[in-house]
Amino acid sequence: MTTDGPEPESDGGTRYAEFRNLLRGSAFIFGCRLAGAVATFLTQVFLARWMGATELGFYVLAFAWCLLLSTLAAVGLQVGAVRFVGVAAERNQPEVIRGFVYRAGQITLGVGSLLAVVGIFSLLSIEQVVDDGILVALCIGLLAVPLLGLMSLLTGVANGFSSLLLGFFPSNVIRPLIFLSLCSLAWLLTEDLGASDVMLLQLLAIGSVSLYMVWGVGRLLARRAPGPAATYDTRHWLRSSAPLVGVALFGGYFPEFVVIVSGGLMSPAEIAVLHVSYRVALLITFGLFAIDAYVGPKIAQMAAAGDMEGLQRVTVTATRLRAWPALGAVVLLFFAGRPILGLFGPEFSAGFPALIILACSQLLLAGFGPTTRLLSVTGHQDRLLPVFGLALLMLVVLAWILVPLFGVVGAALAVFVDTLMWAAWMRLIVVQQLGVRPTPF
Repeated sequence: MTTDGPEPESDGGTRYAEFRNLLRGSAFIFGCRLAGAVATFLTQVFLARWMGATELGFYVLAFAWCLLLSTLAAVGLQVGAVRFVGVAAERNQPEVIRGFVYRAGQITLGVGSLLAVVGIFSLLSIEQVVDDGILVALCIGLLAVPLLGLMSLLTGVANGFSSLLLGFFPSNVIRPLIFLSLCSLAWLLTEDLGASDVMLLQLLAIGSVSLYMVWGVGRLLARRAPGPAATYDTRHWLRSSAPLVGVALFGGYFPEFVVIVSGGLMSPAEIAVLHVSYRVALLITFGLFAIDAYVGPKIAQMAAAGDMEGLQRVTVTATRLRAWPALGAVVLLFFAGRPILGLFGPEFSAGFPALIILACSQLLLAGFGPTTRLLSVTGHQDRLLPVFGLALLMLVVLAWILVPLFGVVGAALAVFVDTLMWAAWMRLIVVQQLGVRPTPF
């Protein structure tokens, strides 16, 4: 039986069901993020005490380069996968899904391997001016680039299928737990860990989870996109995904980018303090990531169906779920931040002012809503290029001005100002292009 329009009770029931599903899906993702965060937090605490600030600084810088280059290796396809797979699944086009997964995997492994080879040869050619403490760690990190890029891509494919278990559990829970276990075992056996040792253990964790993701996505394709046929639209996929590189960098690895930009202006010990302070501040973003990741496929499907009312409703709900818990987390860190930093060692307590500034930058992101996700999955990814390009330039300029003057606090101030600029700009674009207004009120 059909009607011309929904009854008020039916509309209210639909909204309640949407909110319940959003909360349930976000809670699962949040749980995965939380479990991984606990493992990562414990690992960071142990490594800080086992390695000391200087060796930890070397490792942080090496892994930051690994994350950055692996993001470039996927050329935005890991973000575009949510849209391409989600829309193709909605239109019942299994051959498109299979073609995308095959071609995107080939591109990611190819570009990642090229970046690794070029990076290693570049390091070996200038080894005389690179500190021995970081040279080997950087080379090992480069070997992990294609594997980490592939893992990120396959995670995006699983998210496009709305497969929460495969999309979040391996990368957010299994990998940190494997890494923590390997580091703990190595310390018990040797009681001596350096940056290169820890980077090697990270490579082992990444490699094992990447292989699992290949197996898991293969099974997912067999169930959700069966058949031998594969359709390739490589030029369209690359053109649409290339602007999303900025989304991946700023949305997922912005802290690592900050470390790289500021790394040449600070000592390894200061890099470690900045890294730890940022990691504690990022406790706020676990909820943001969970909500954005869950609503991504829904946003893509609603936009494809032209359901702007539903899109507005989901956006407001997601923004509220982002903003208010984030405010509470900032207040909590104001009172508990110094003791938390002290867990890493007495030298890390000096990062408390930077921690509060970085936490406030996360609050800004929460209050402006899931703007990046809205634009990236609705076909407006080209609008992201000037935003992230200027934000990148602005971060470099601010860091080179503020870090020499204020050290770790200067790096945090650069992040806050840069975040305010690009987050506000992104919200303006969302309002203009989609007619959707993210608001926590």
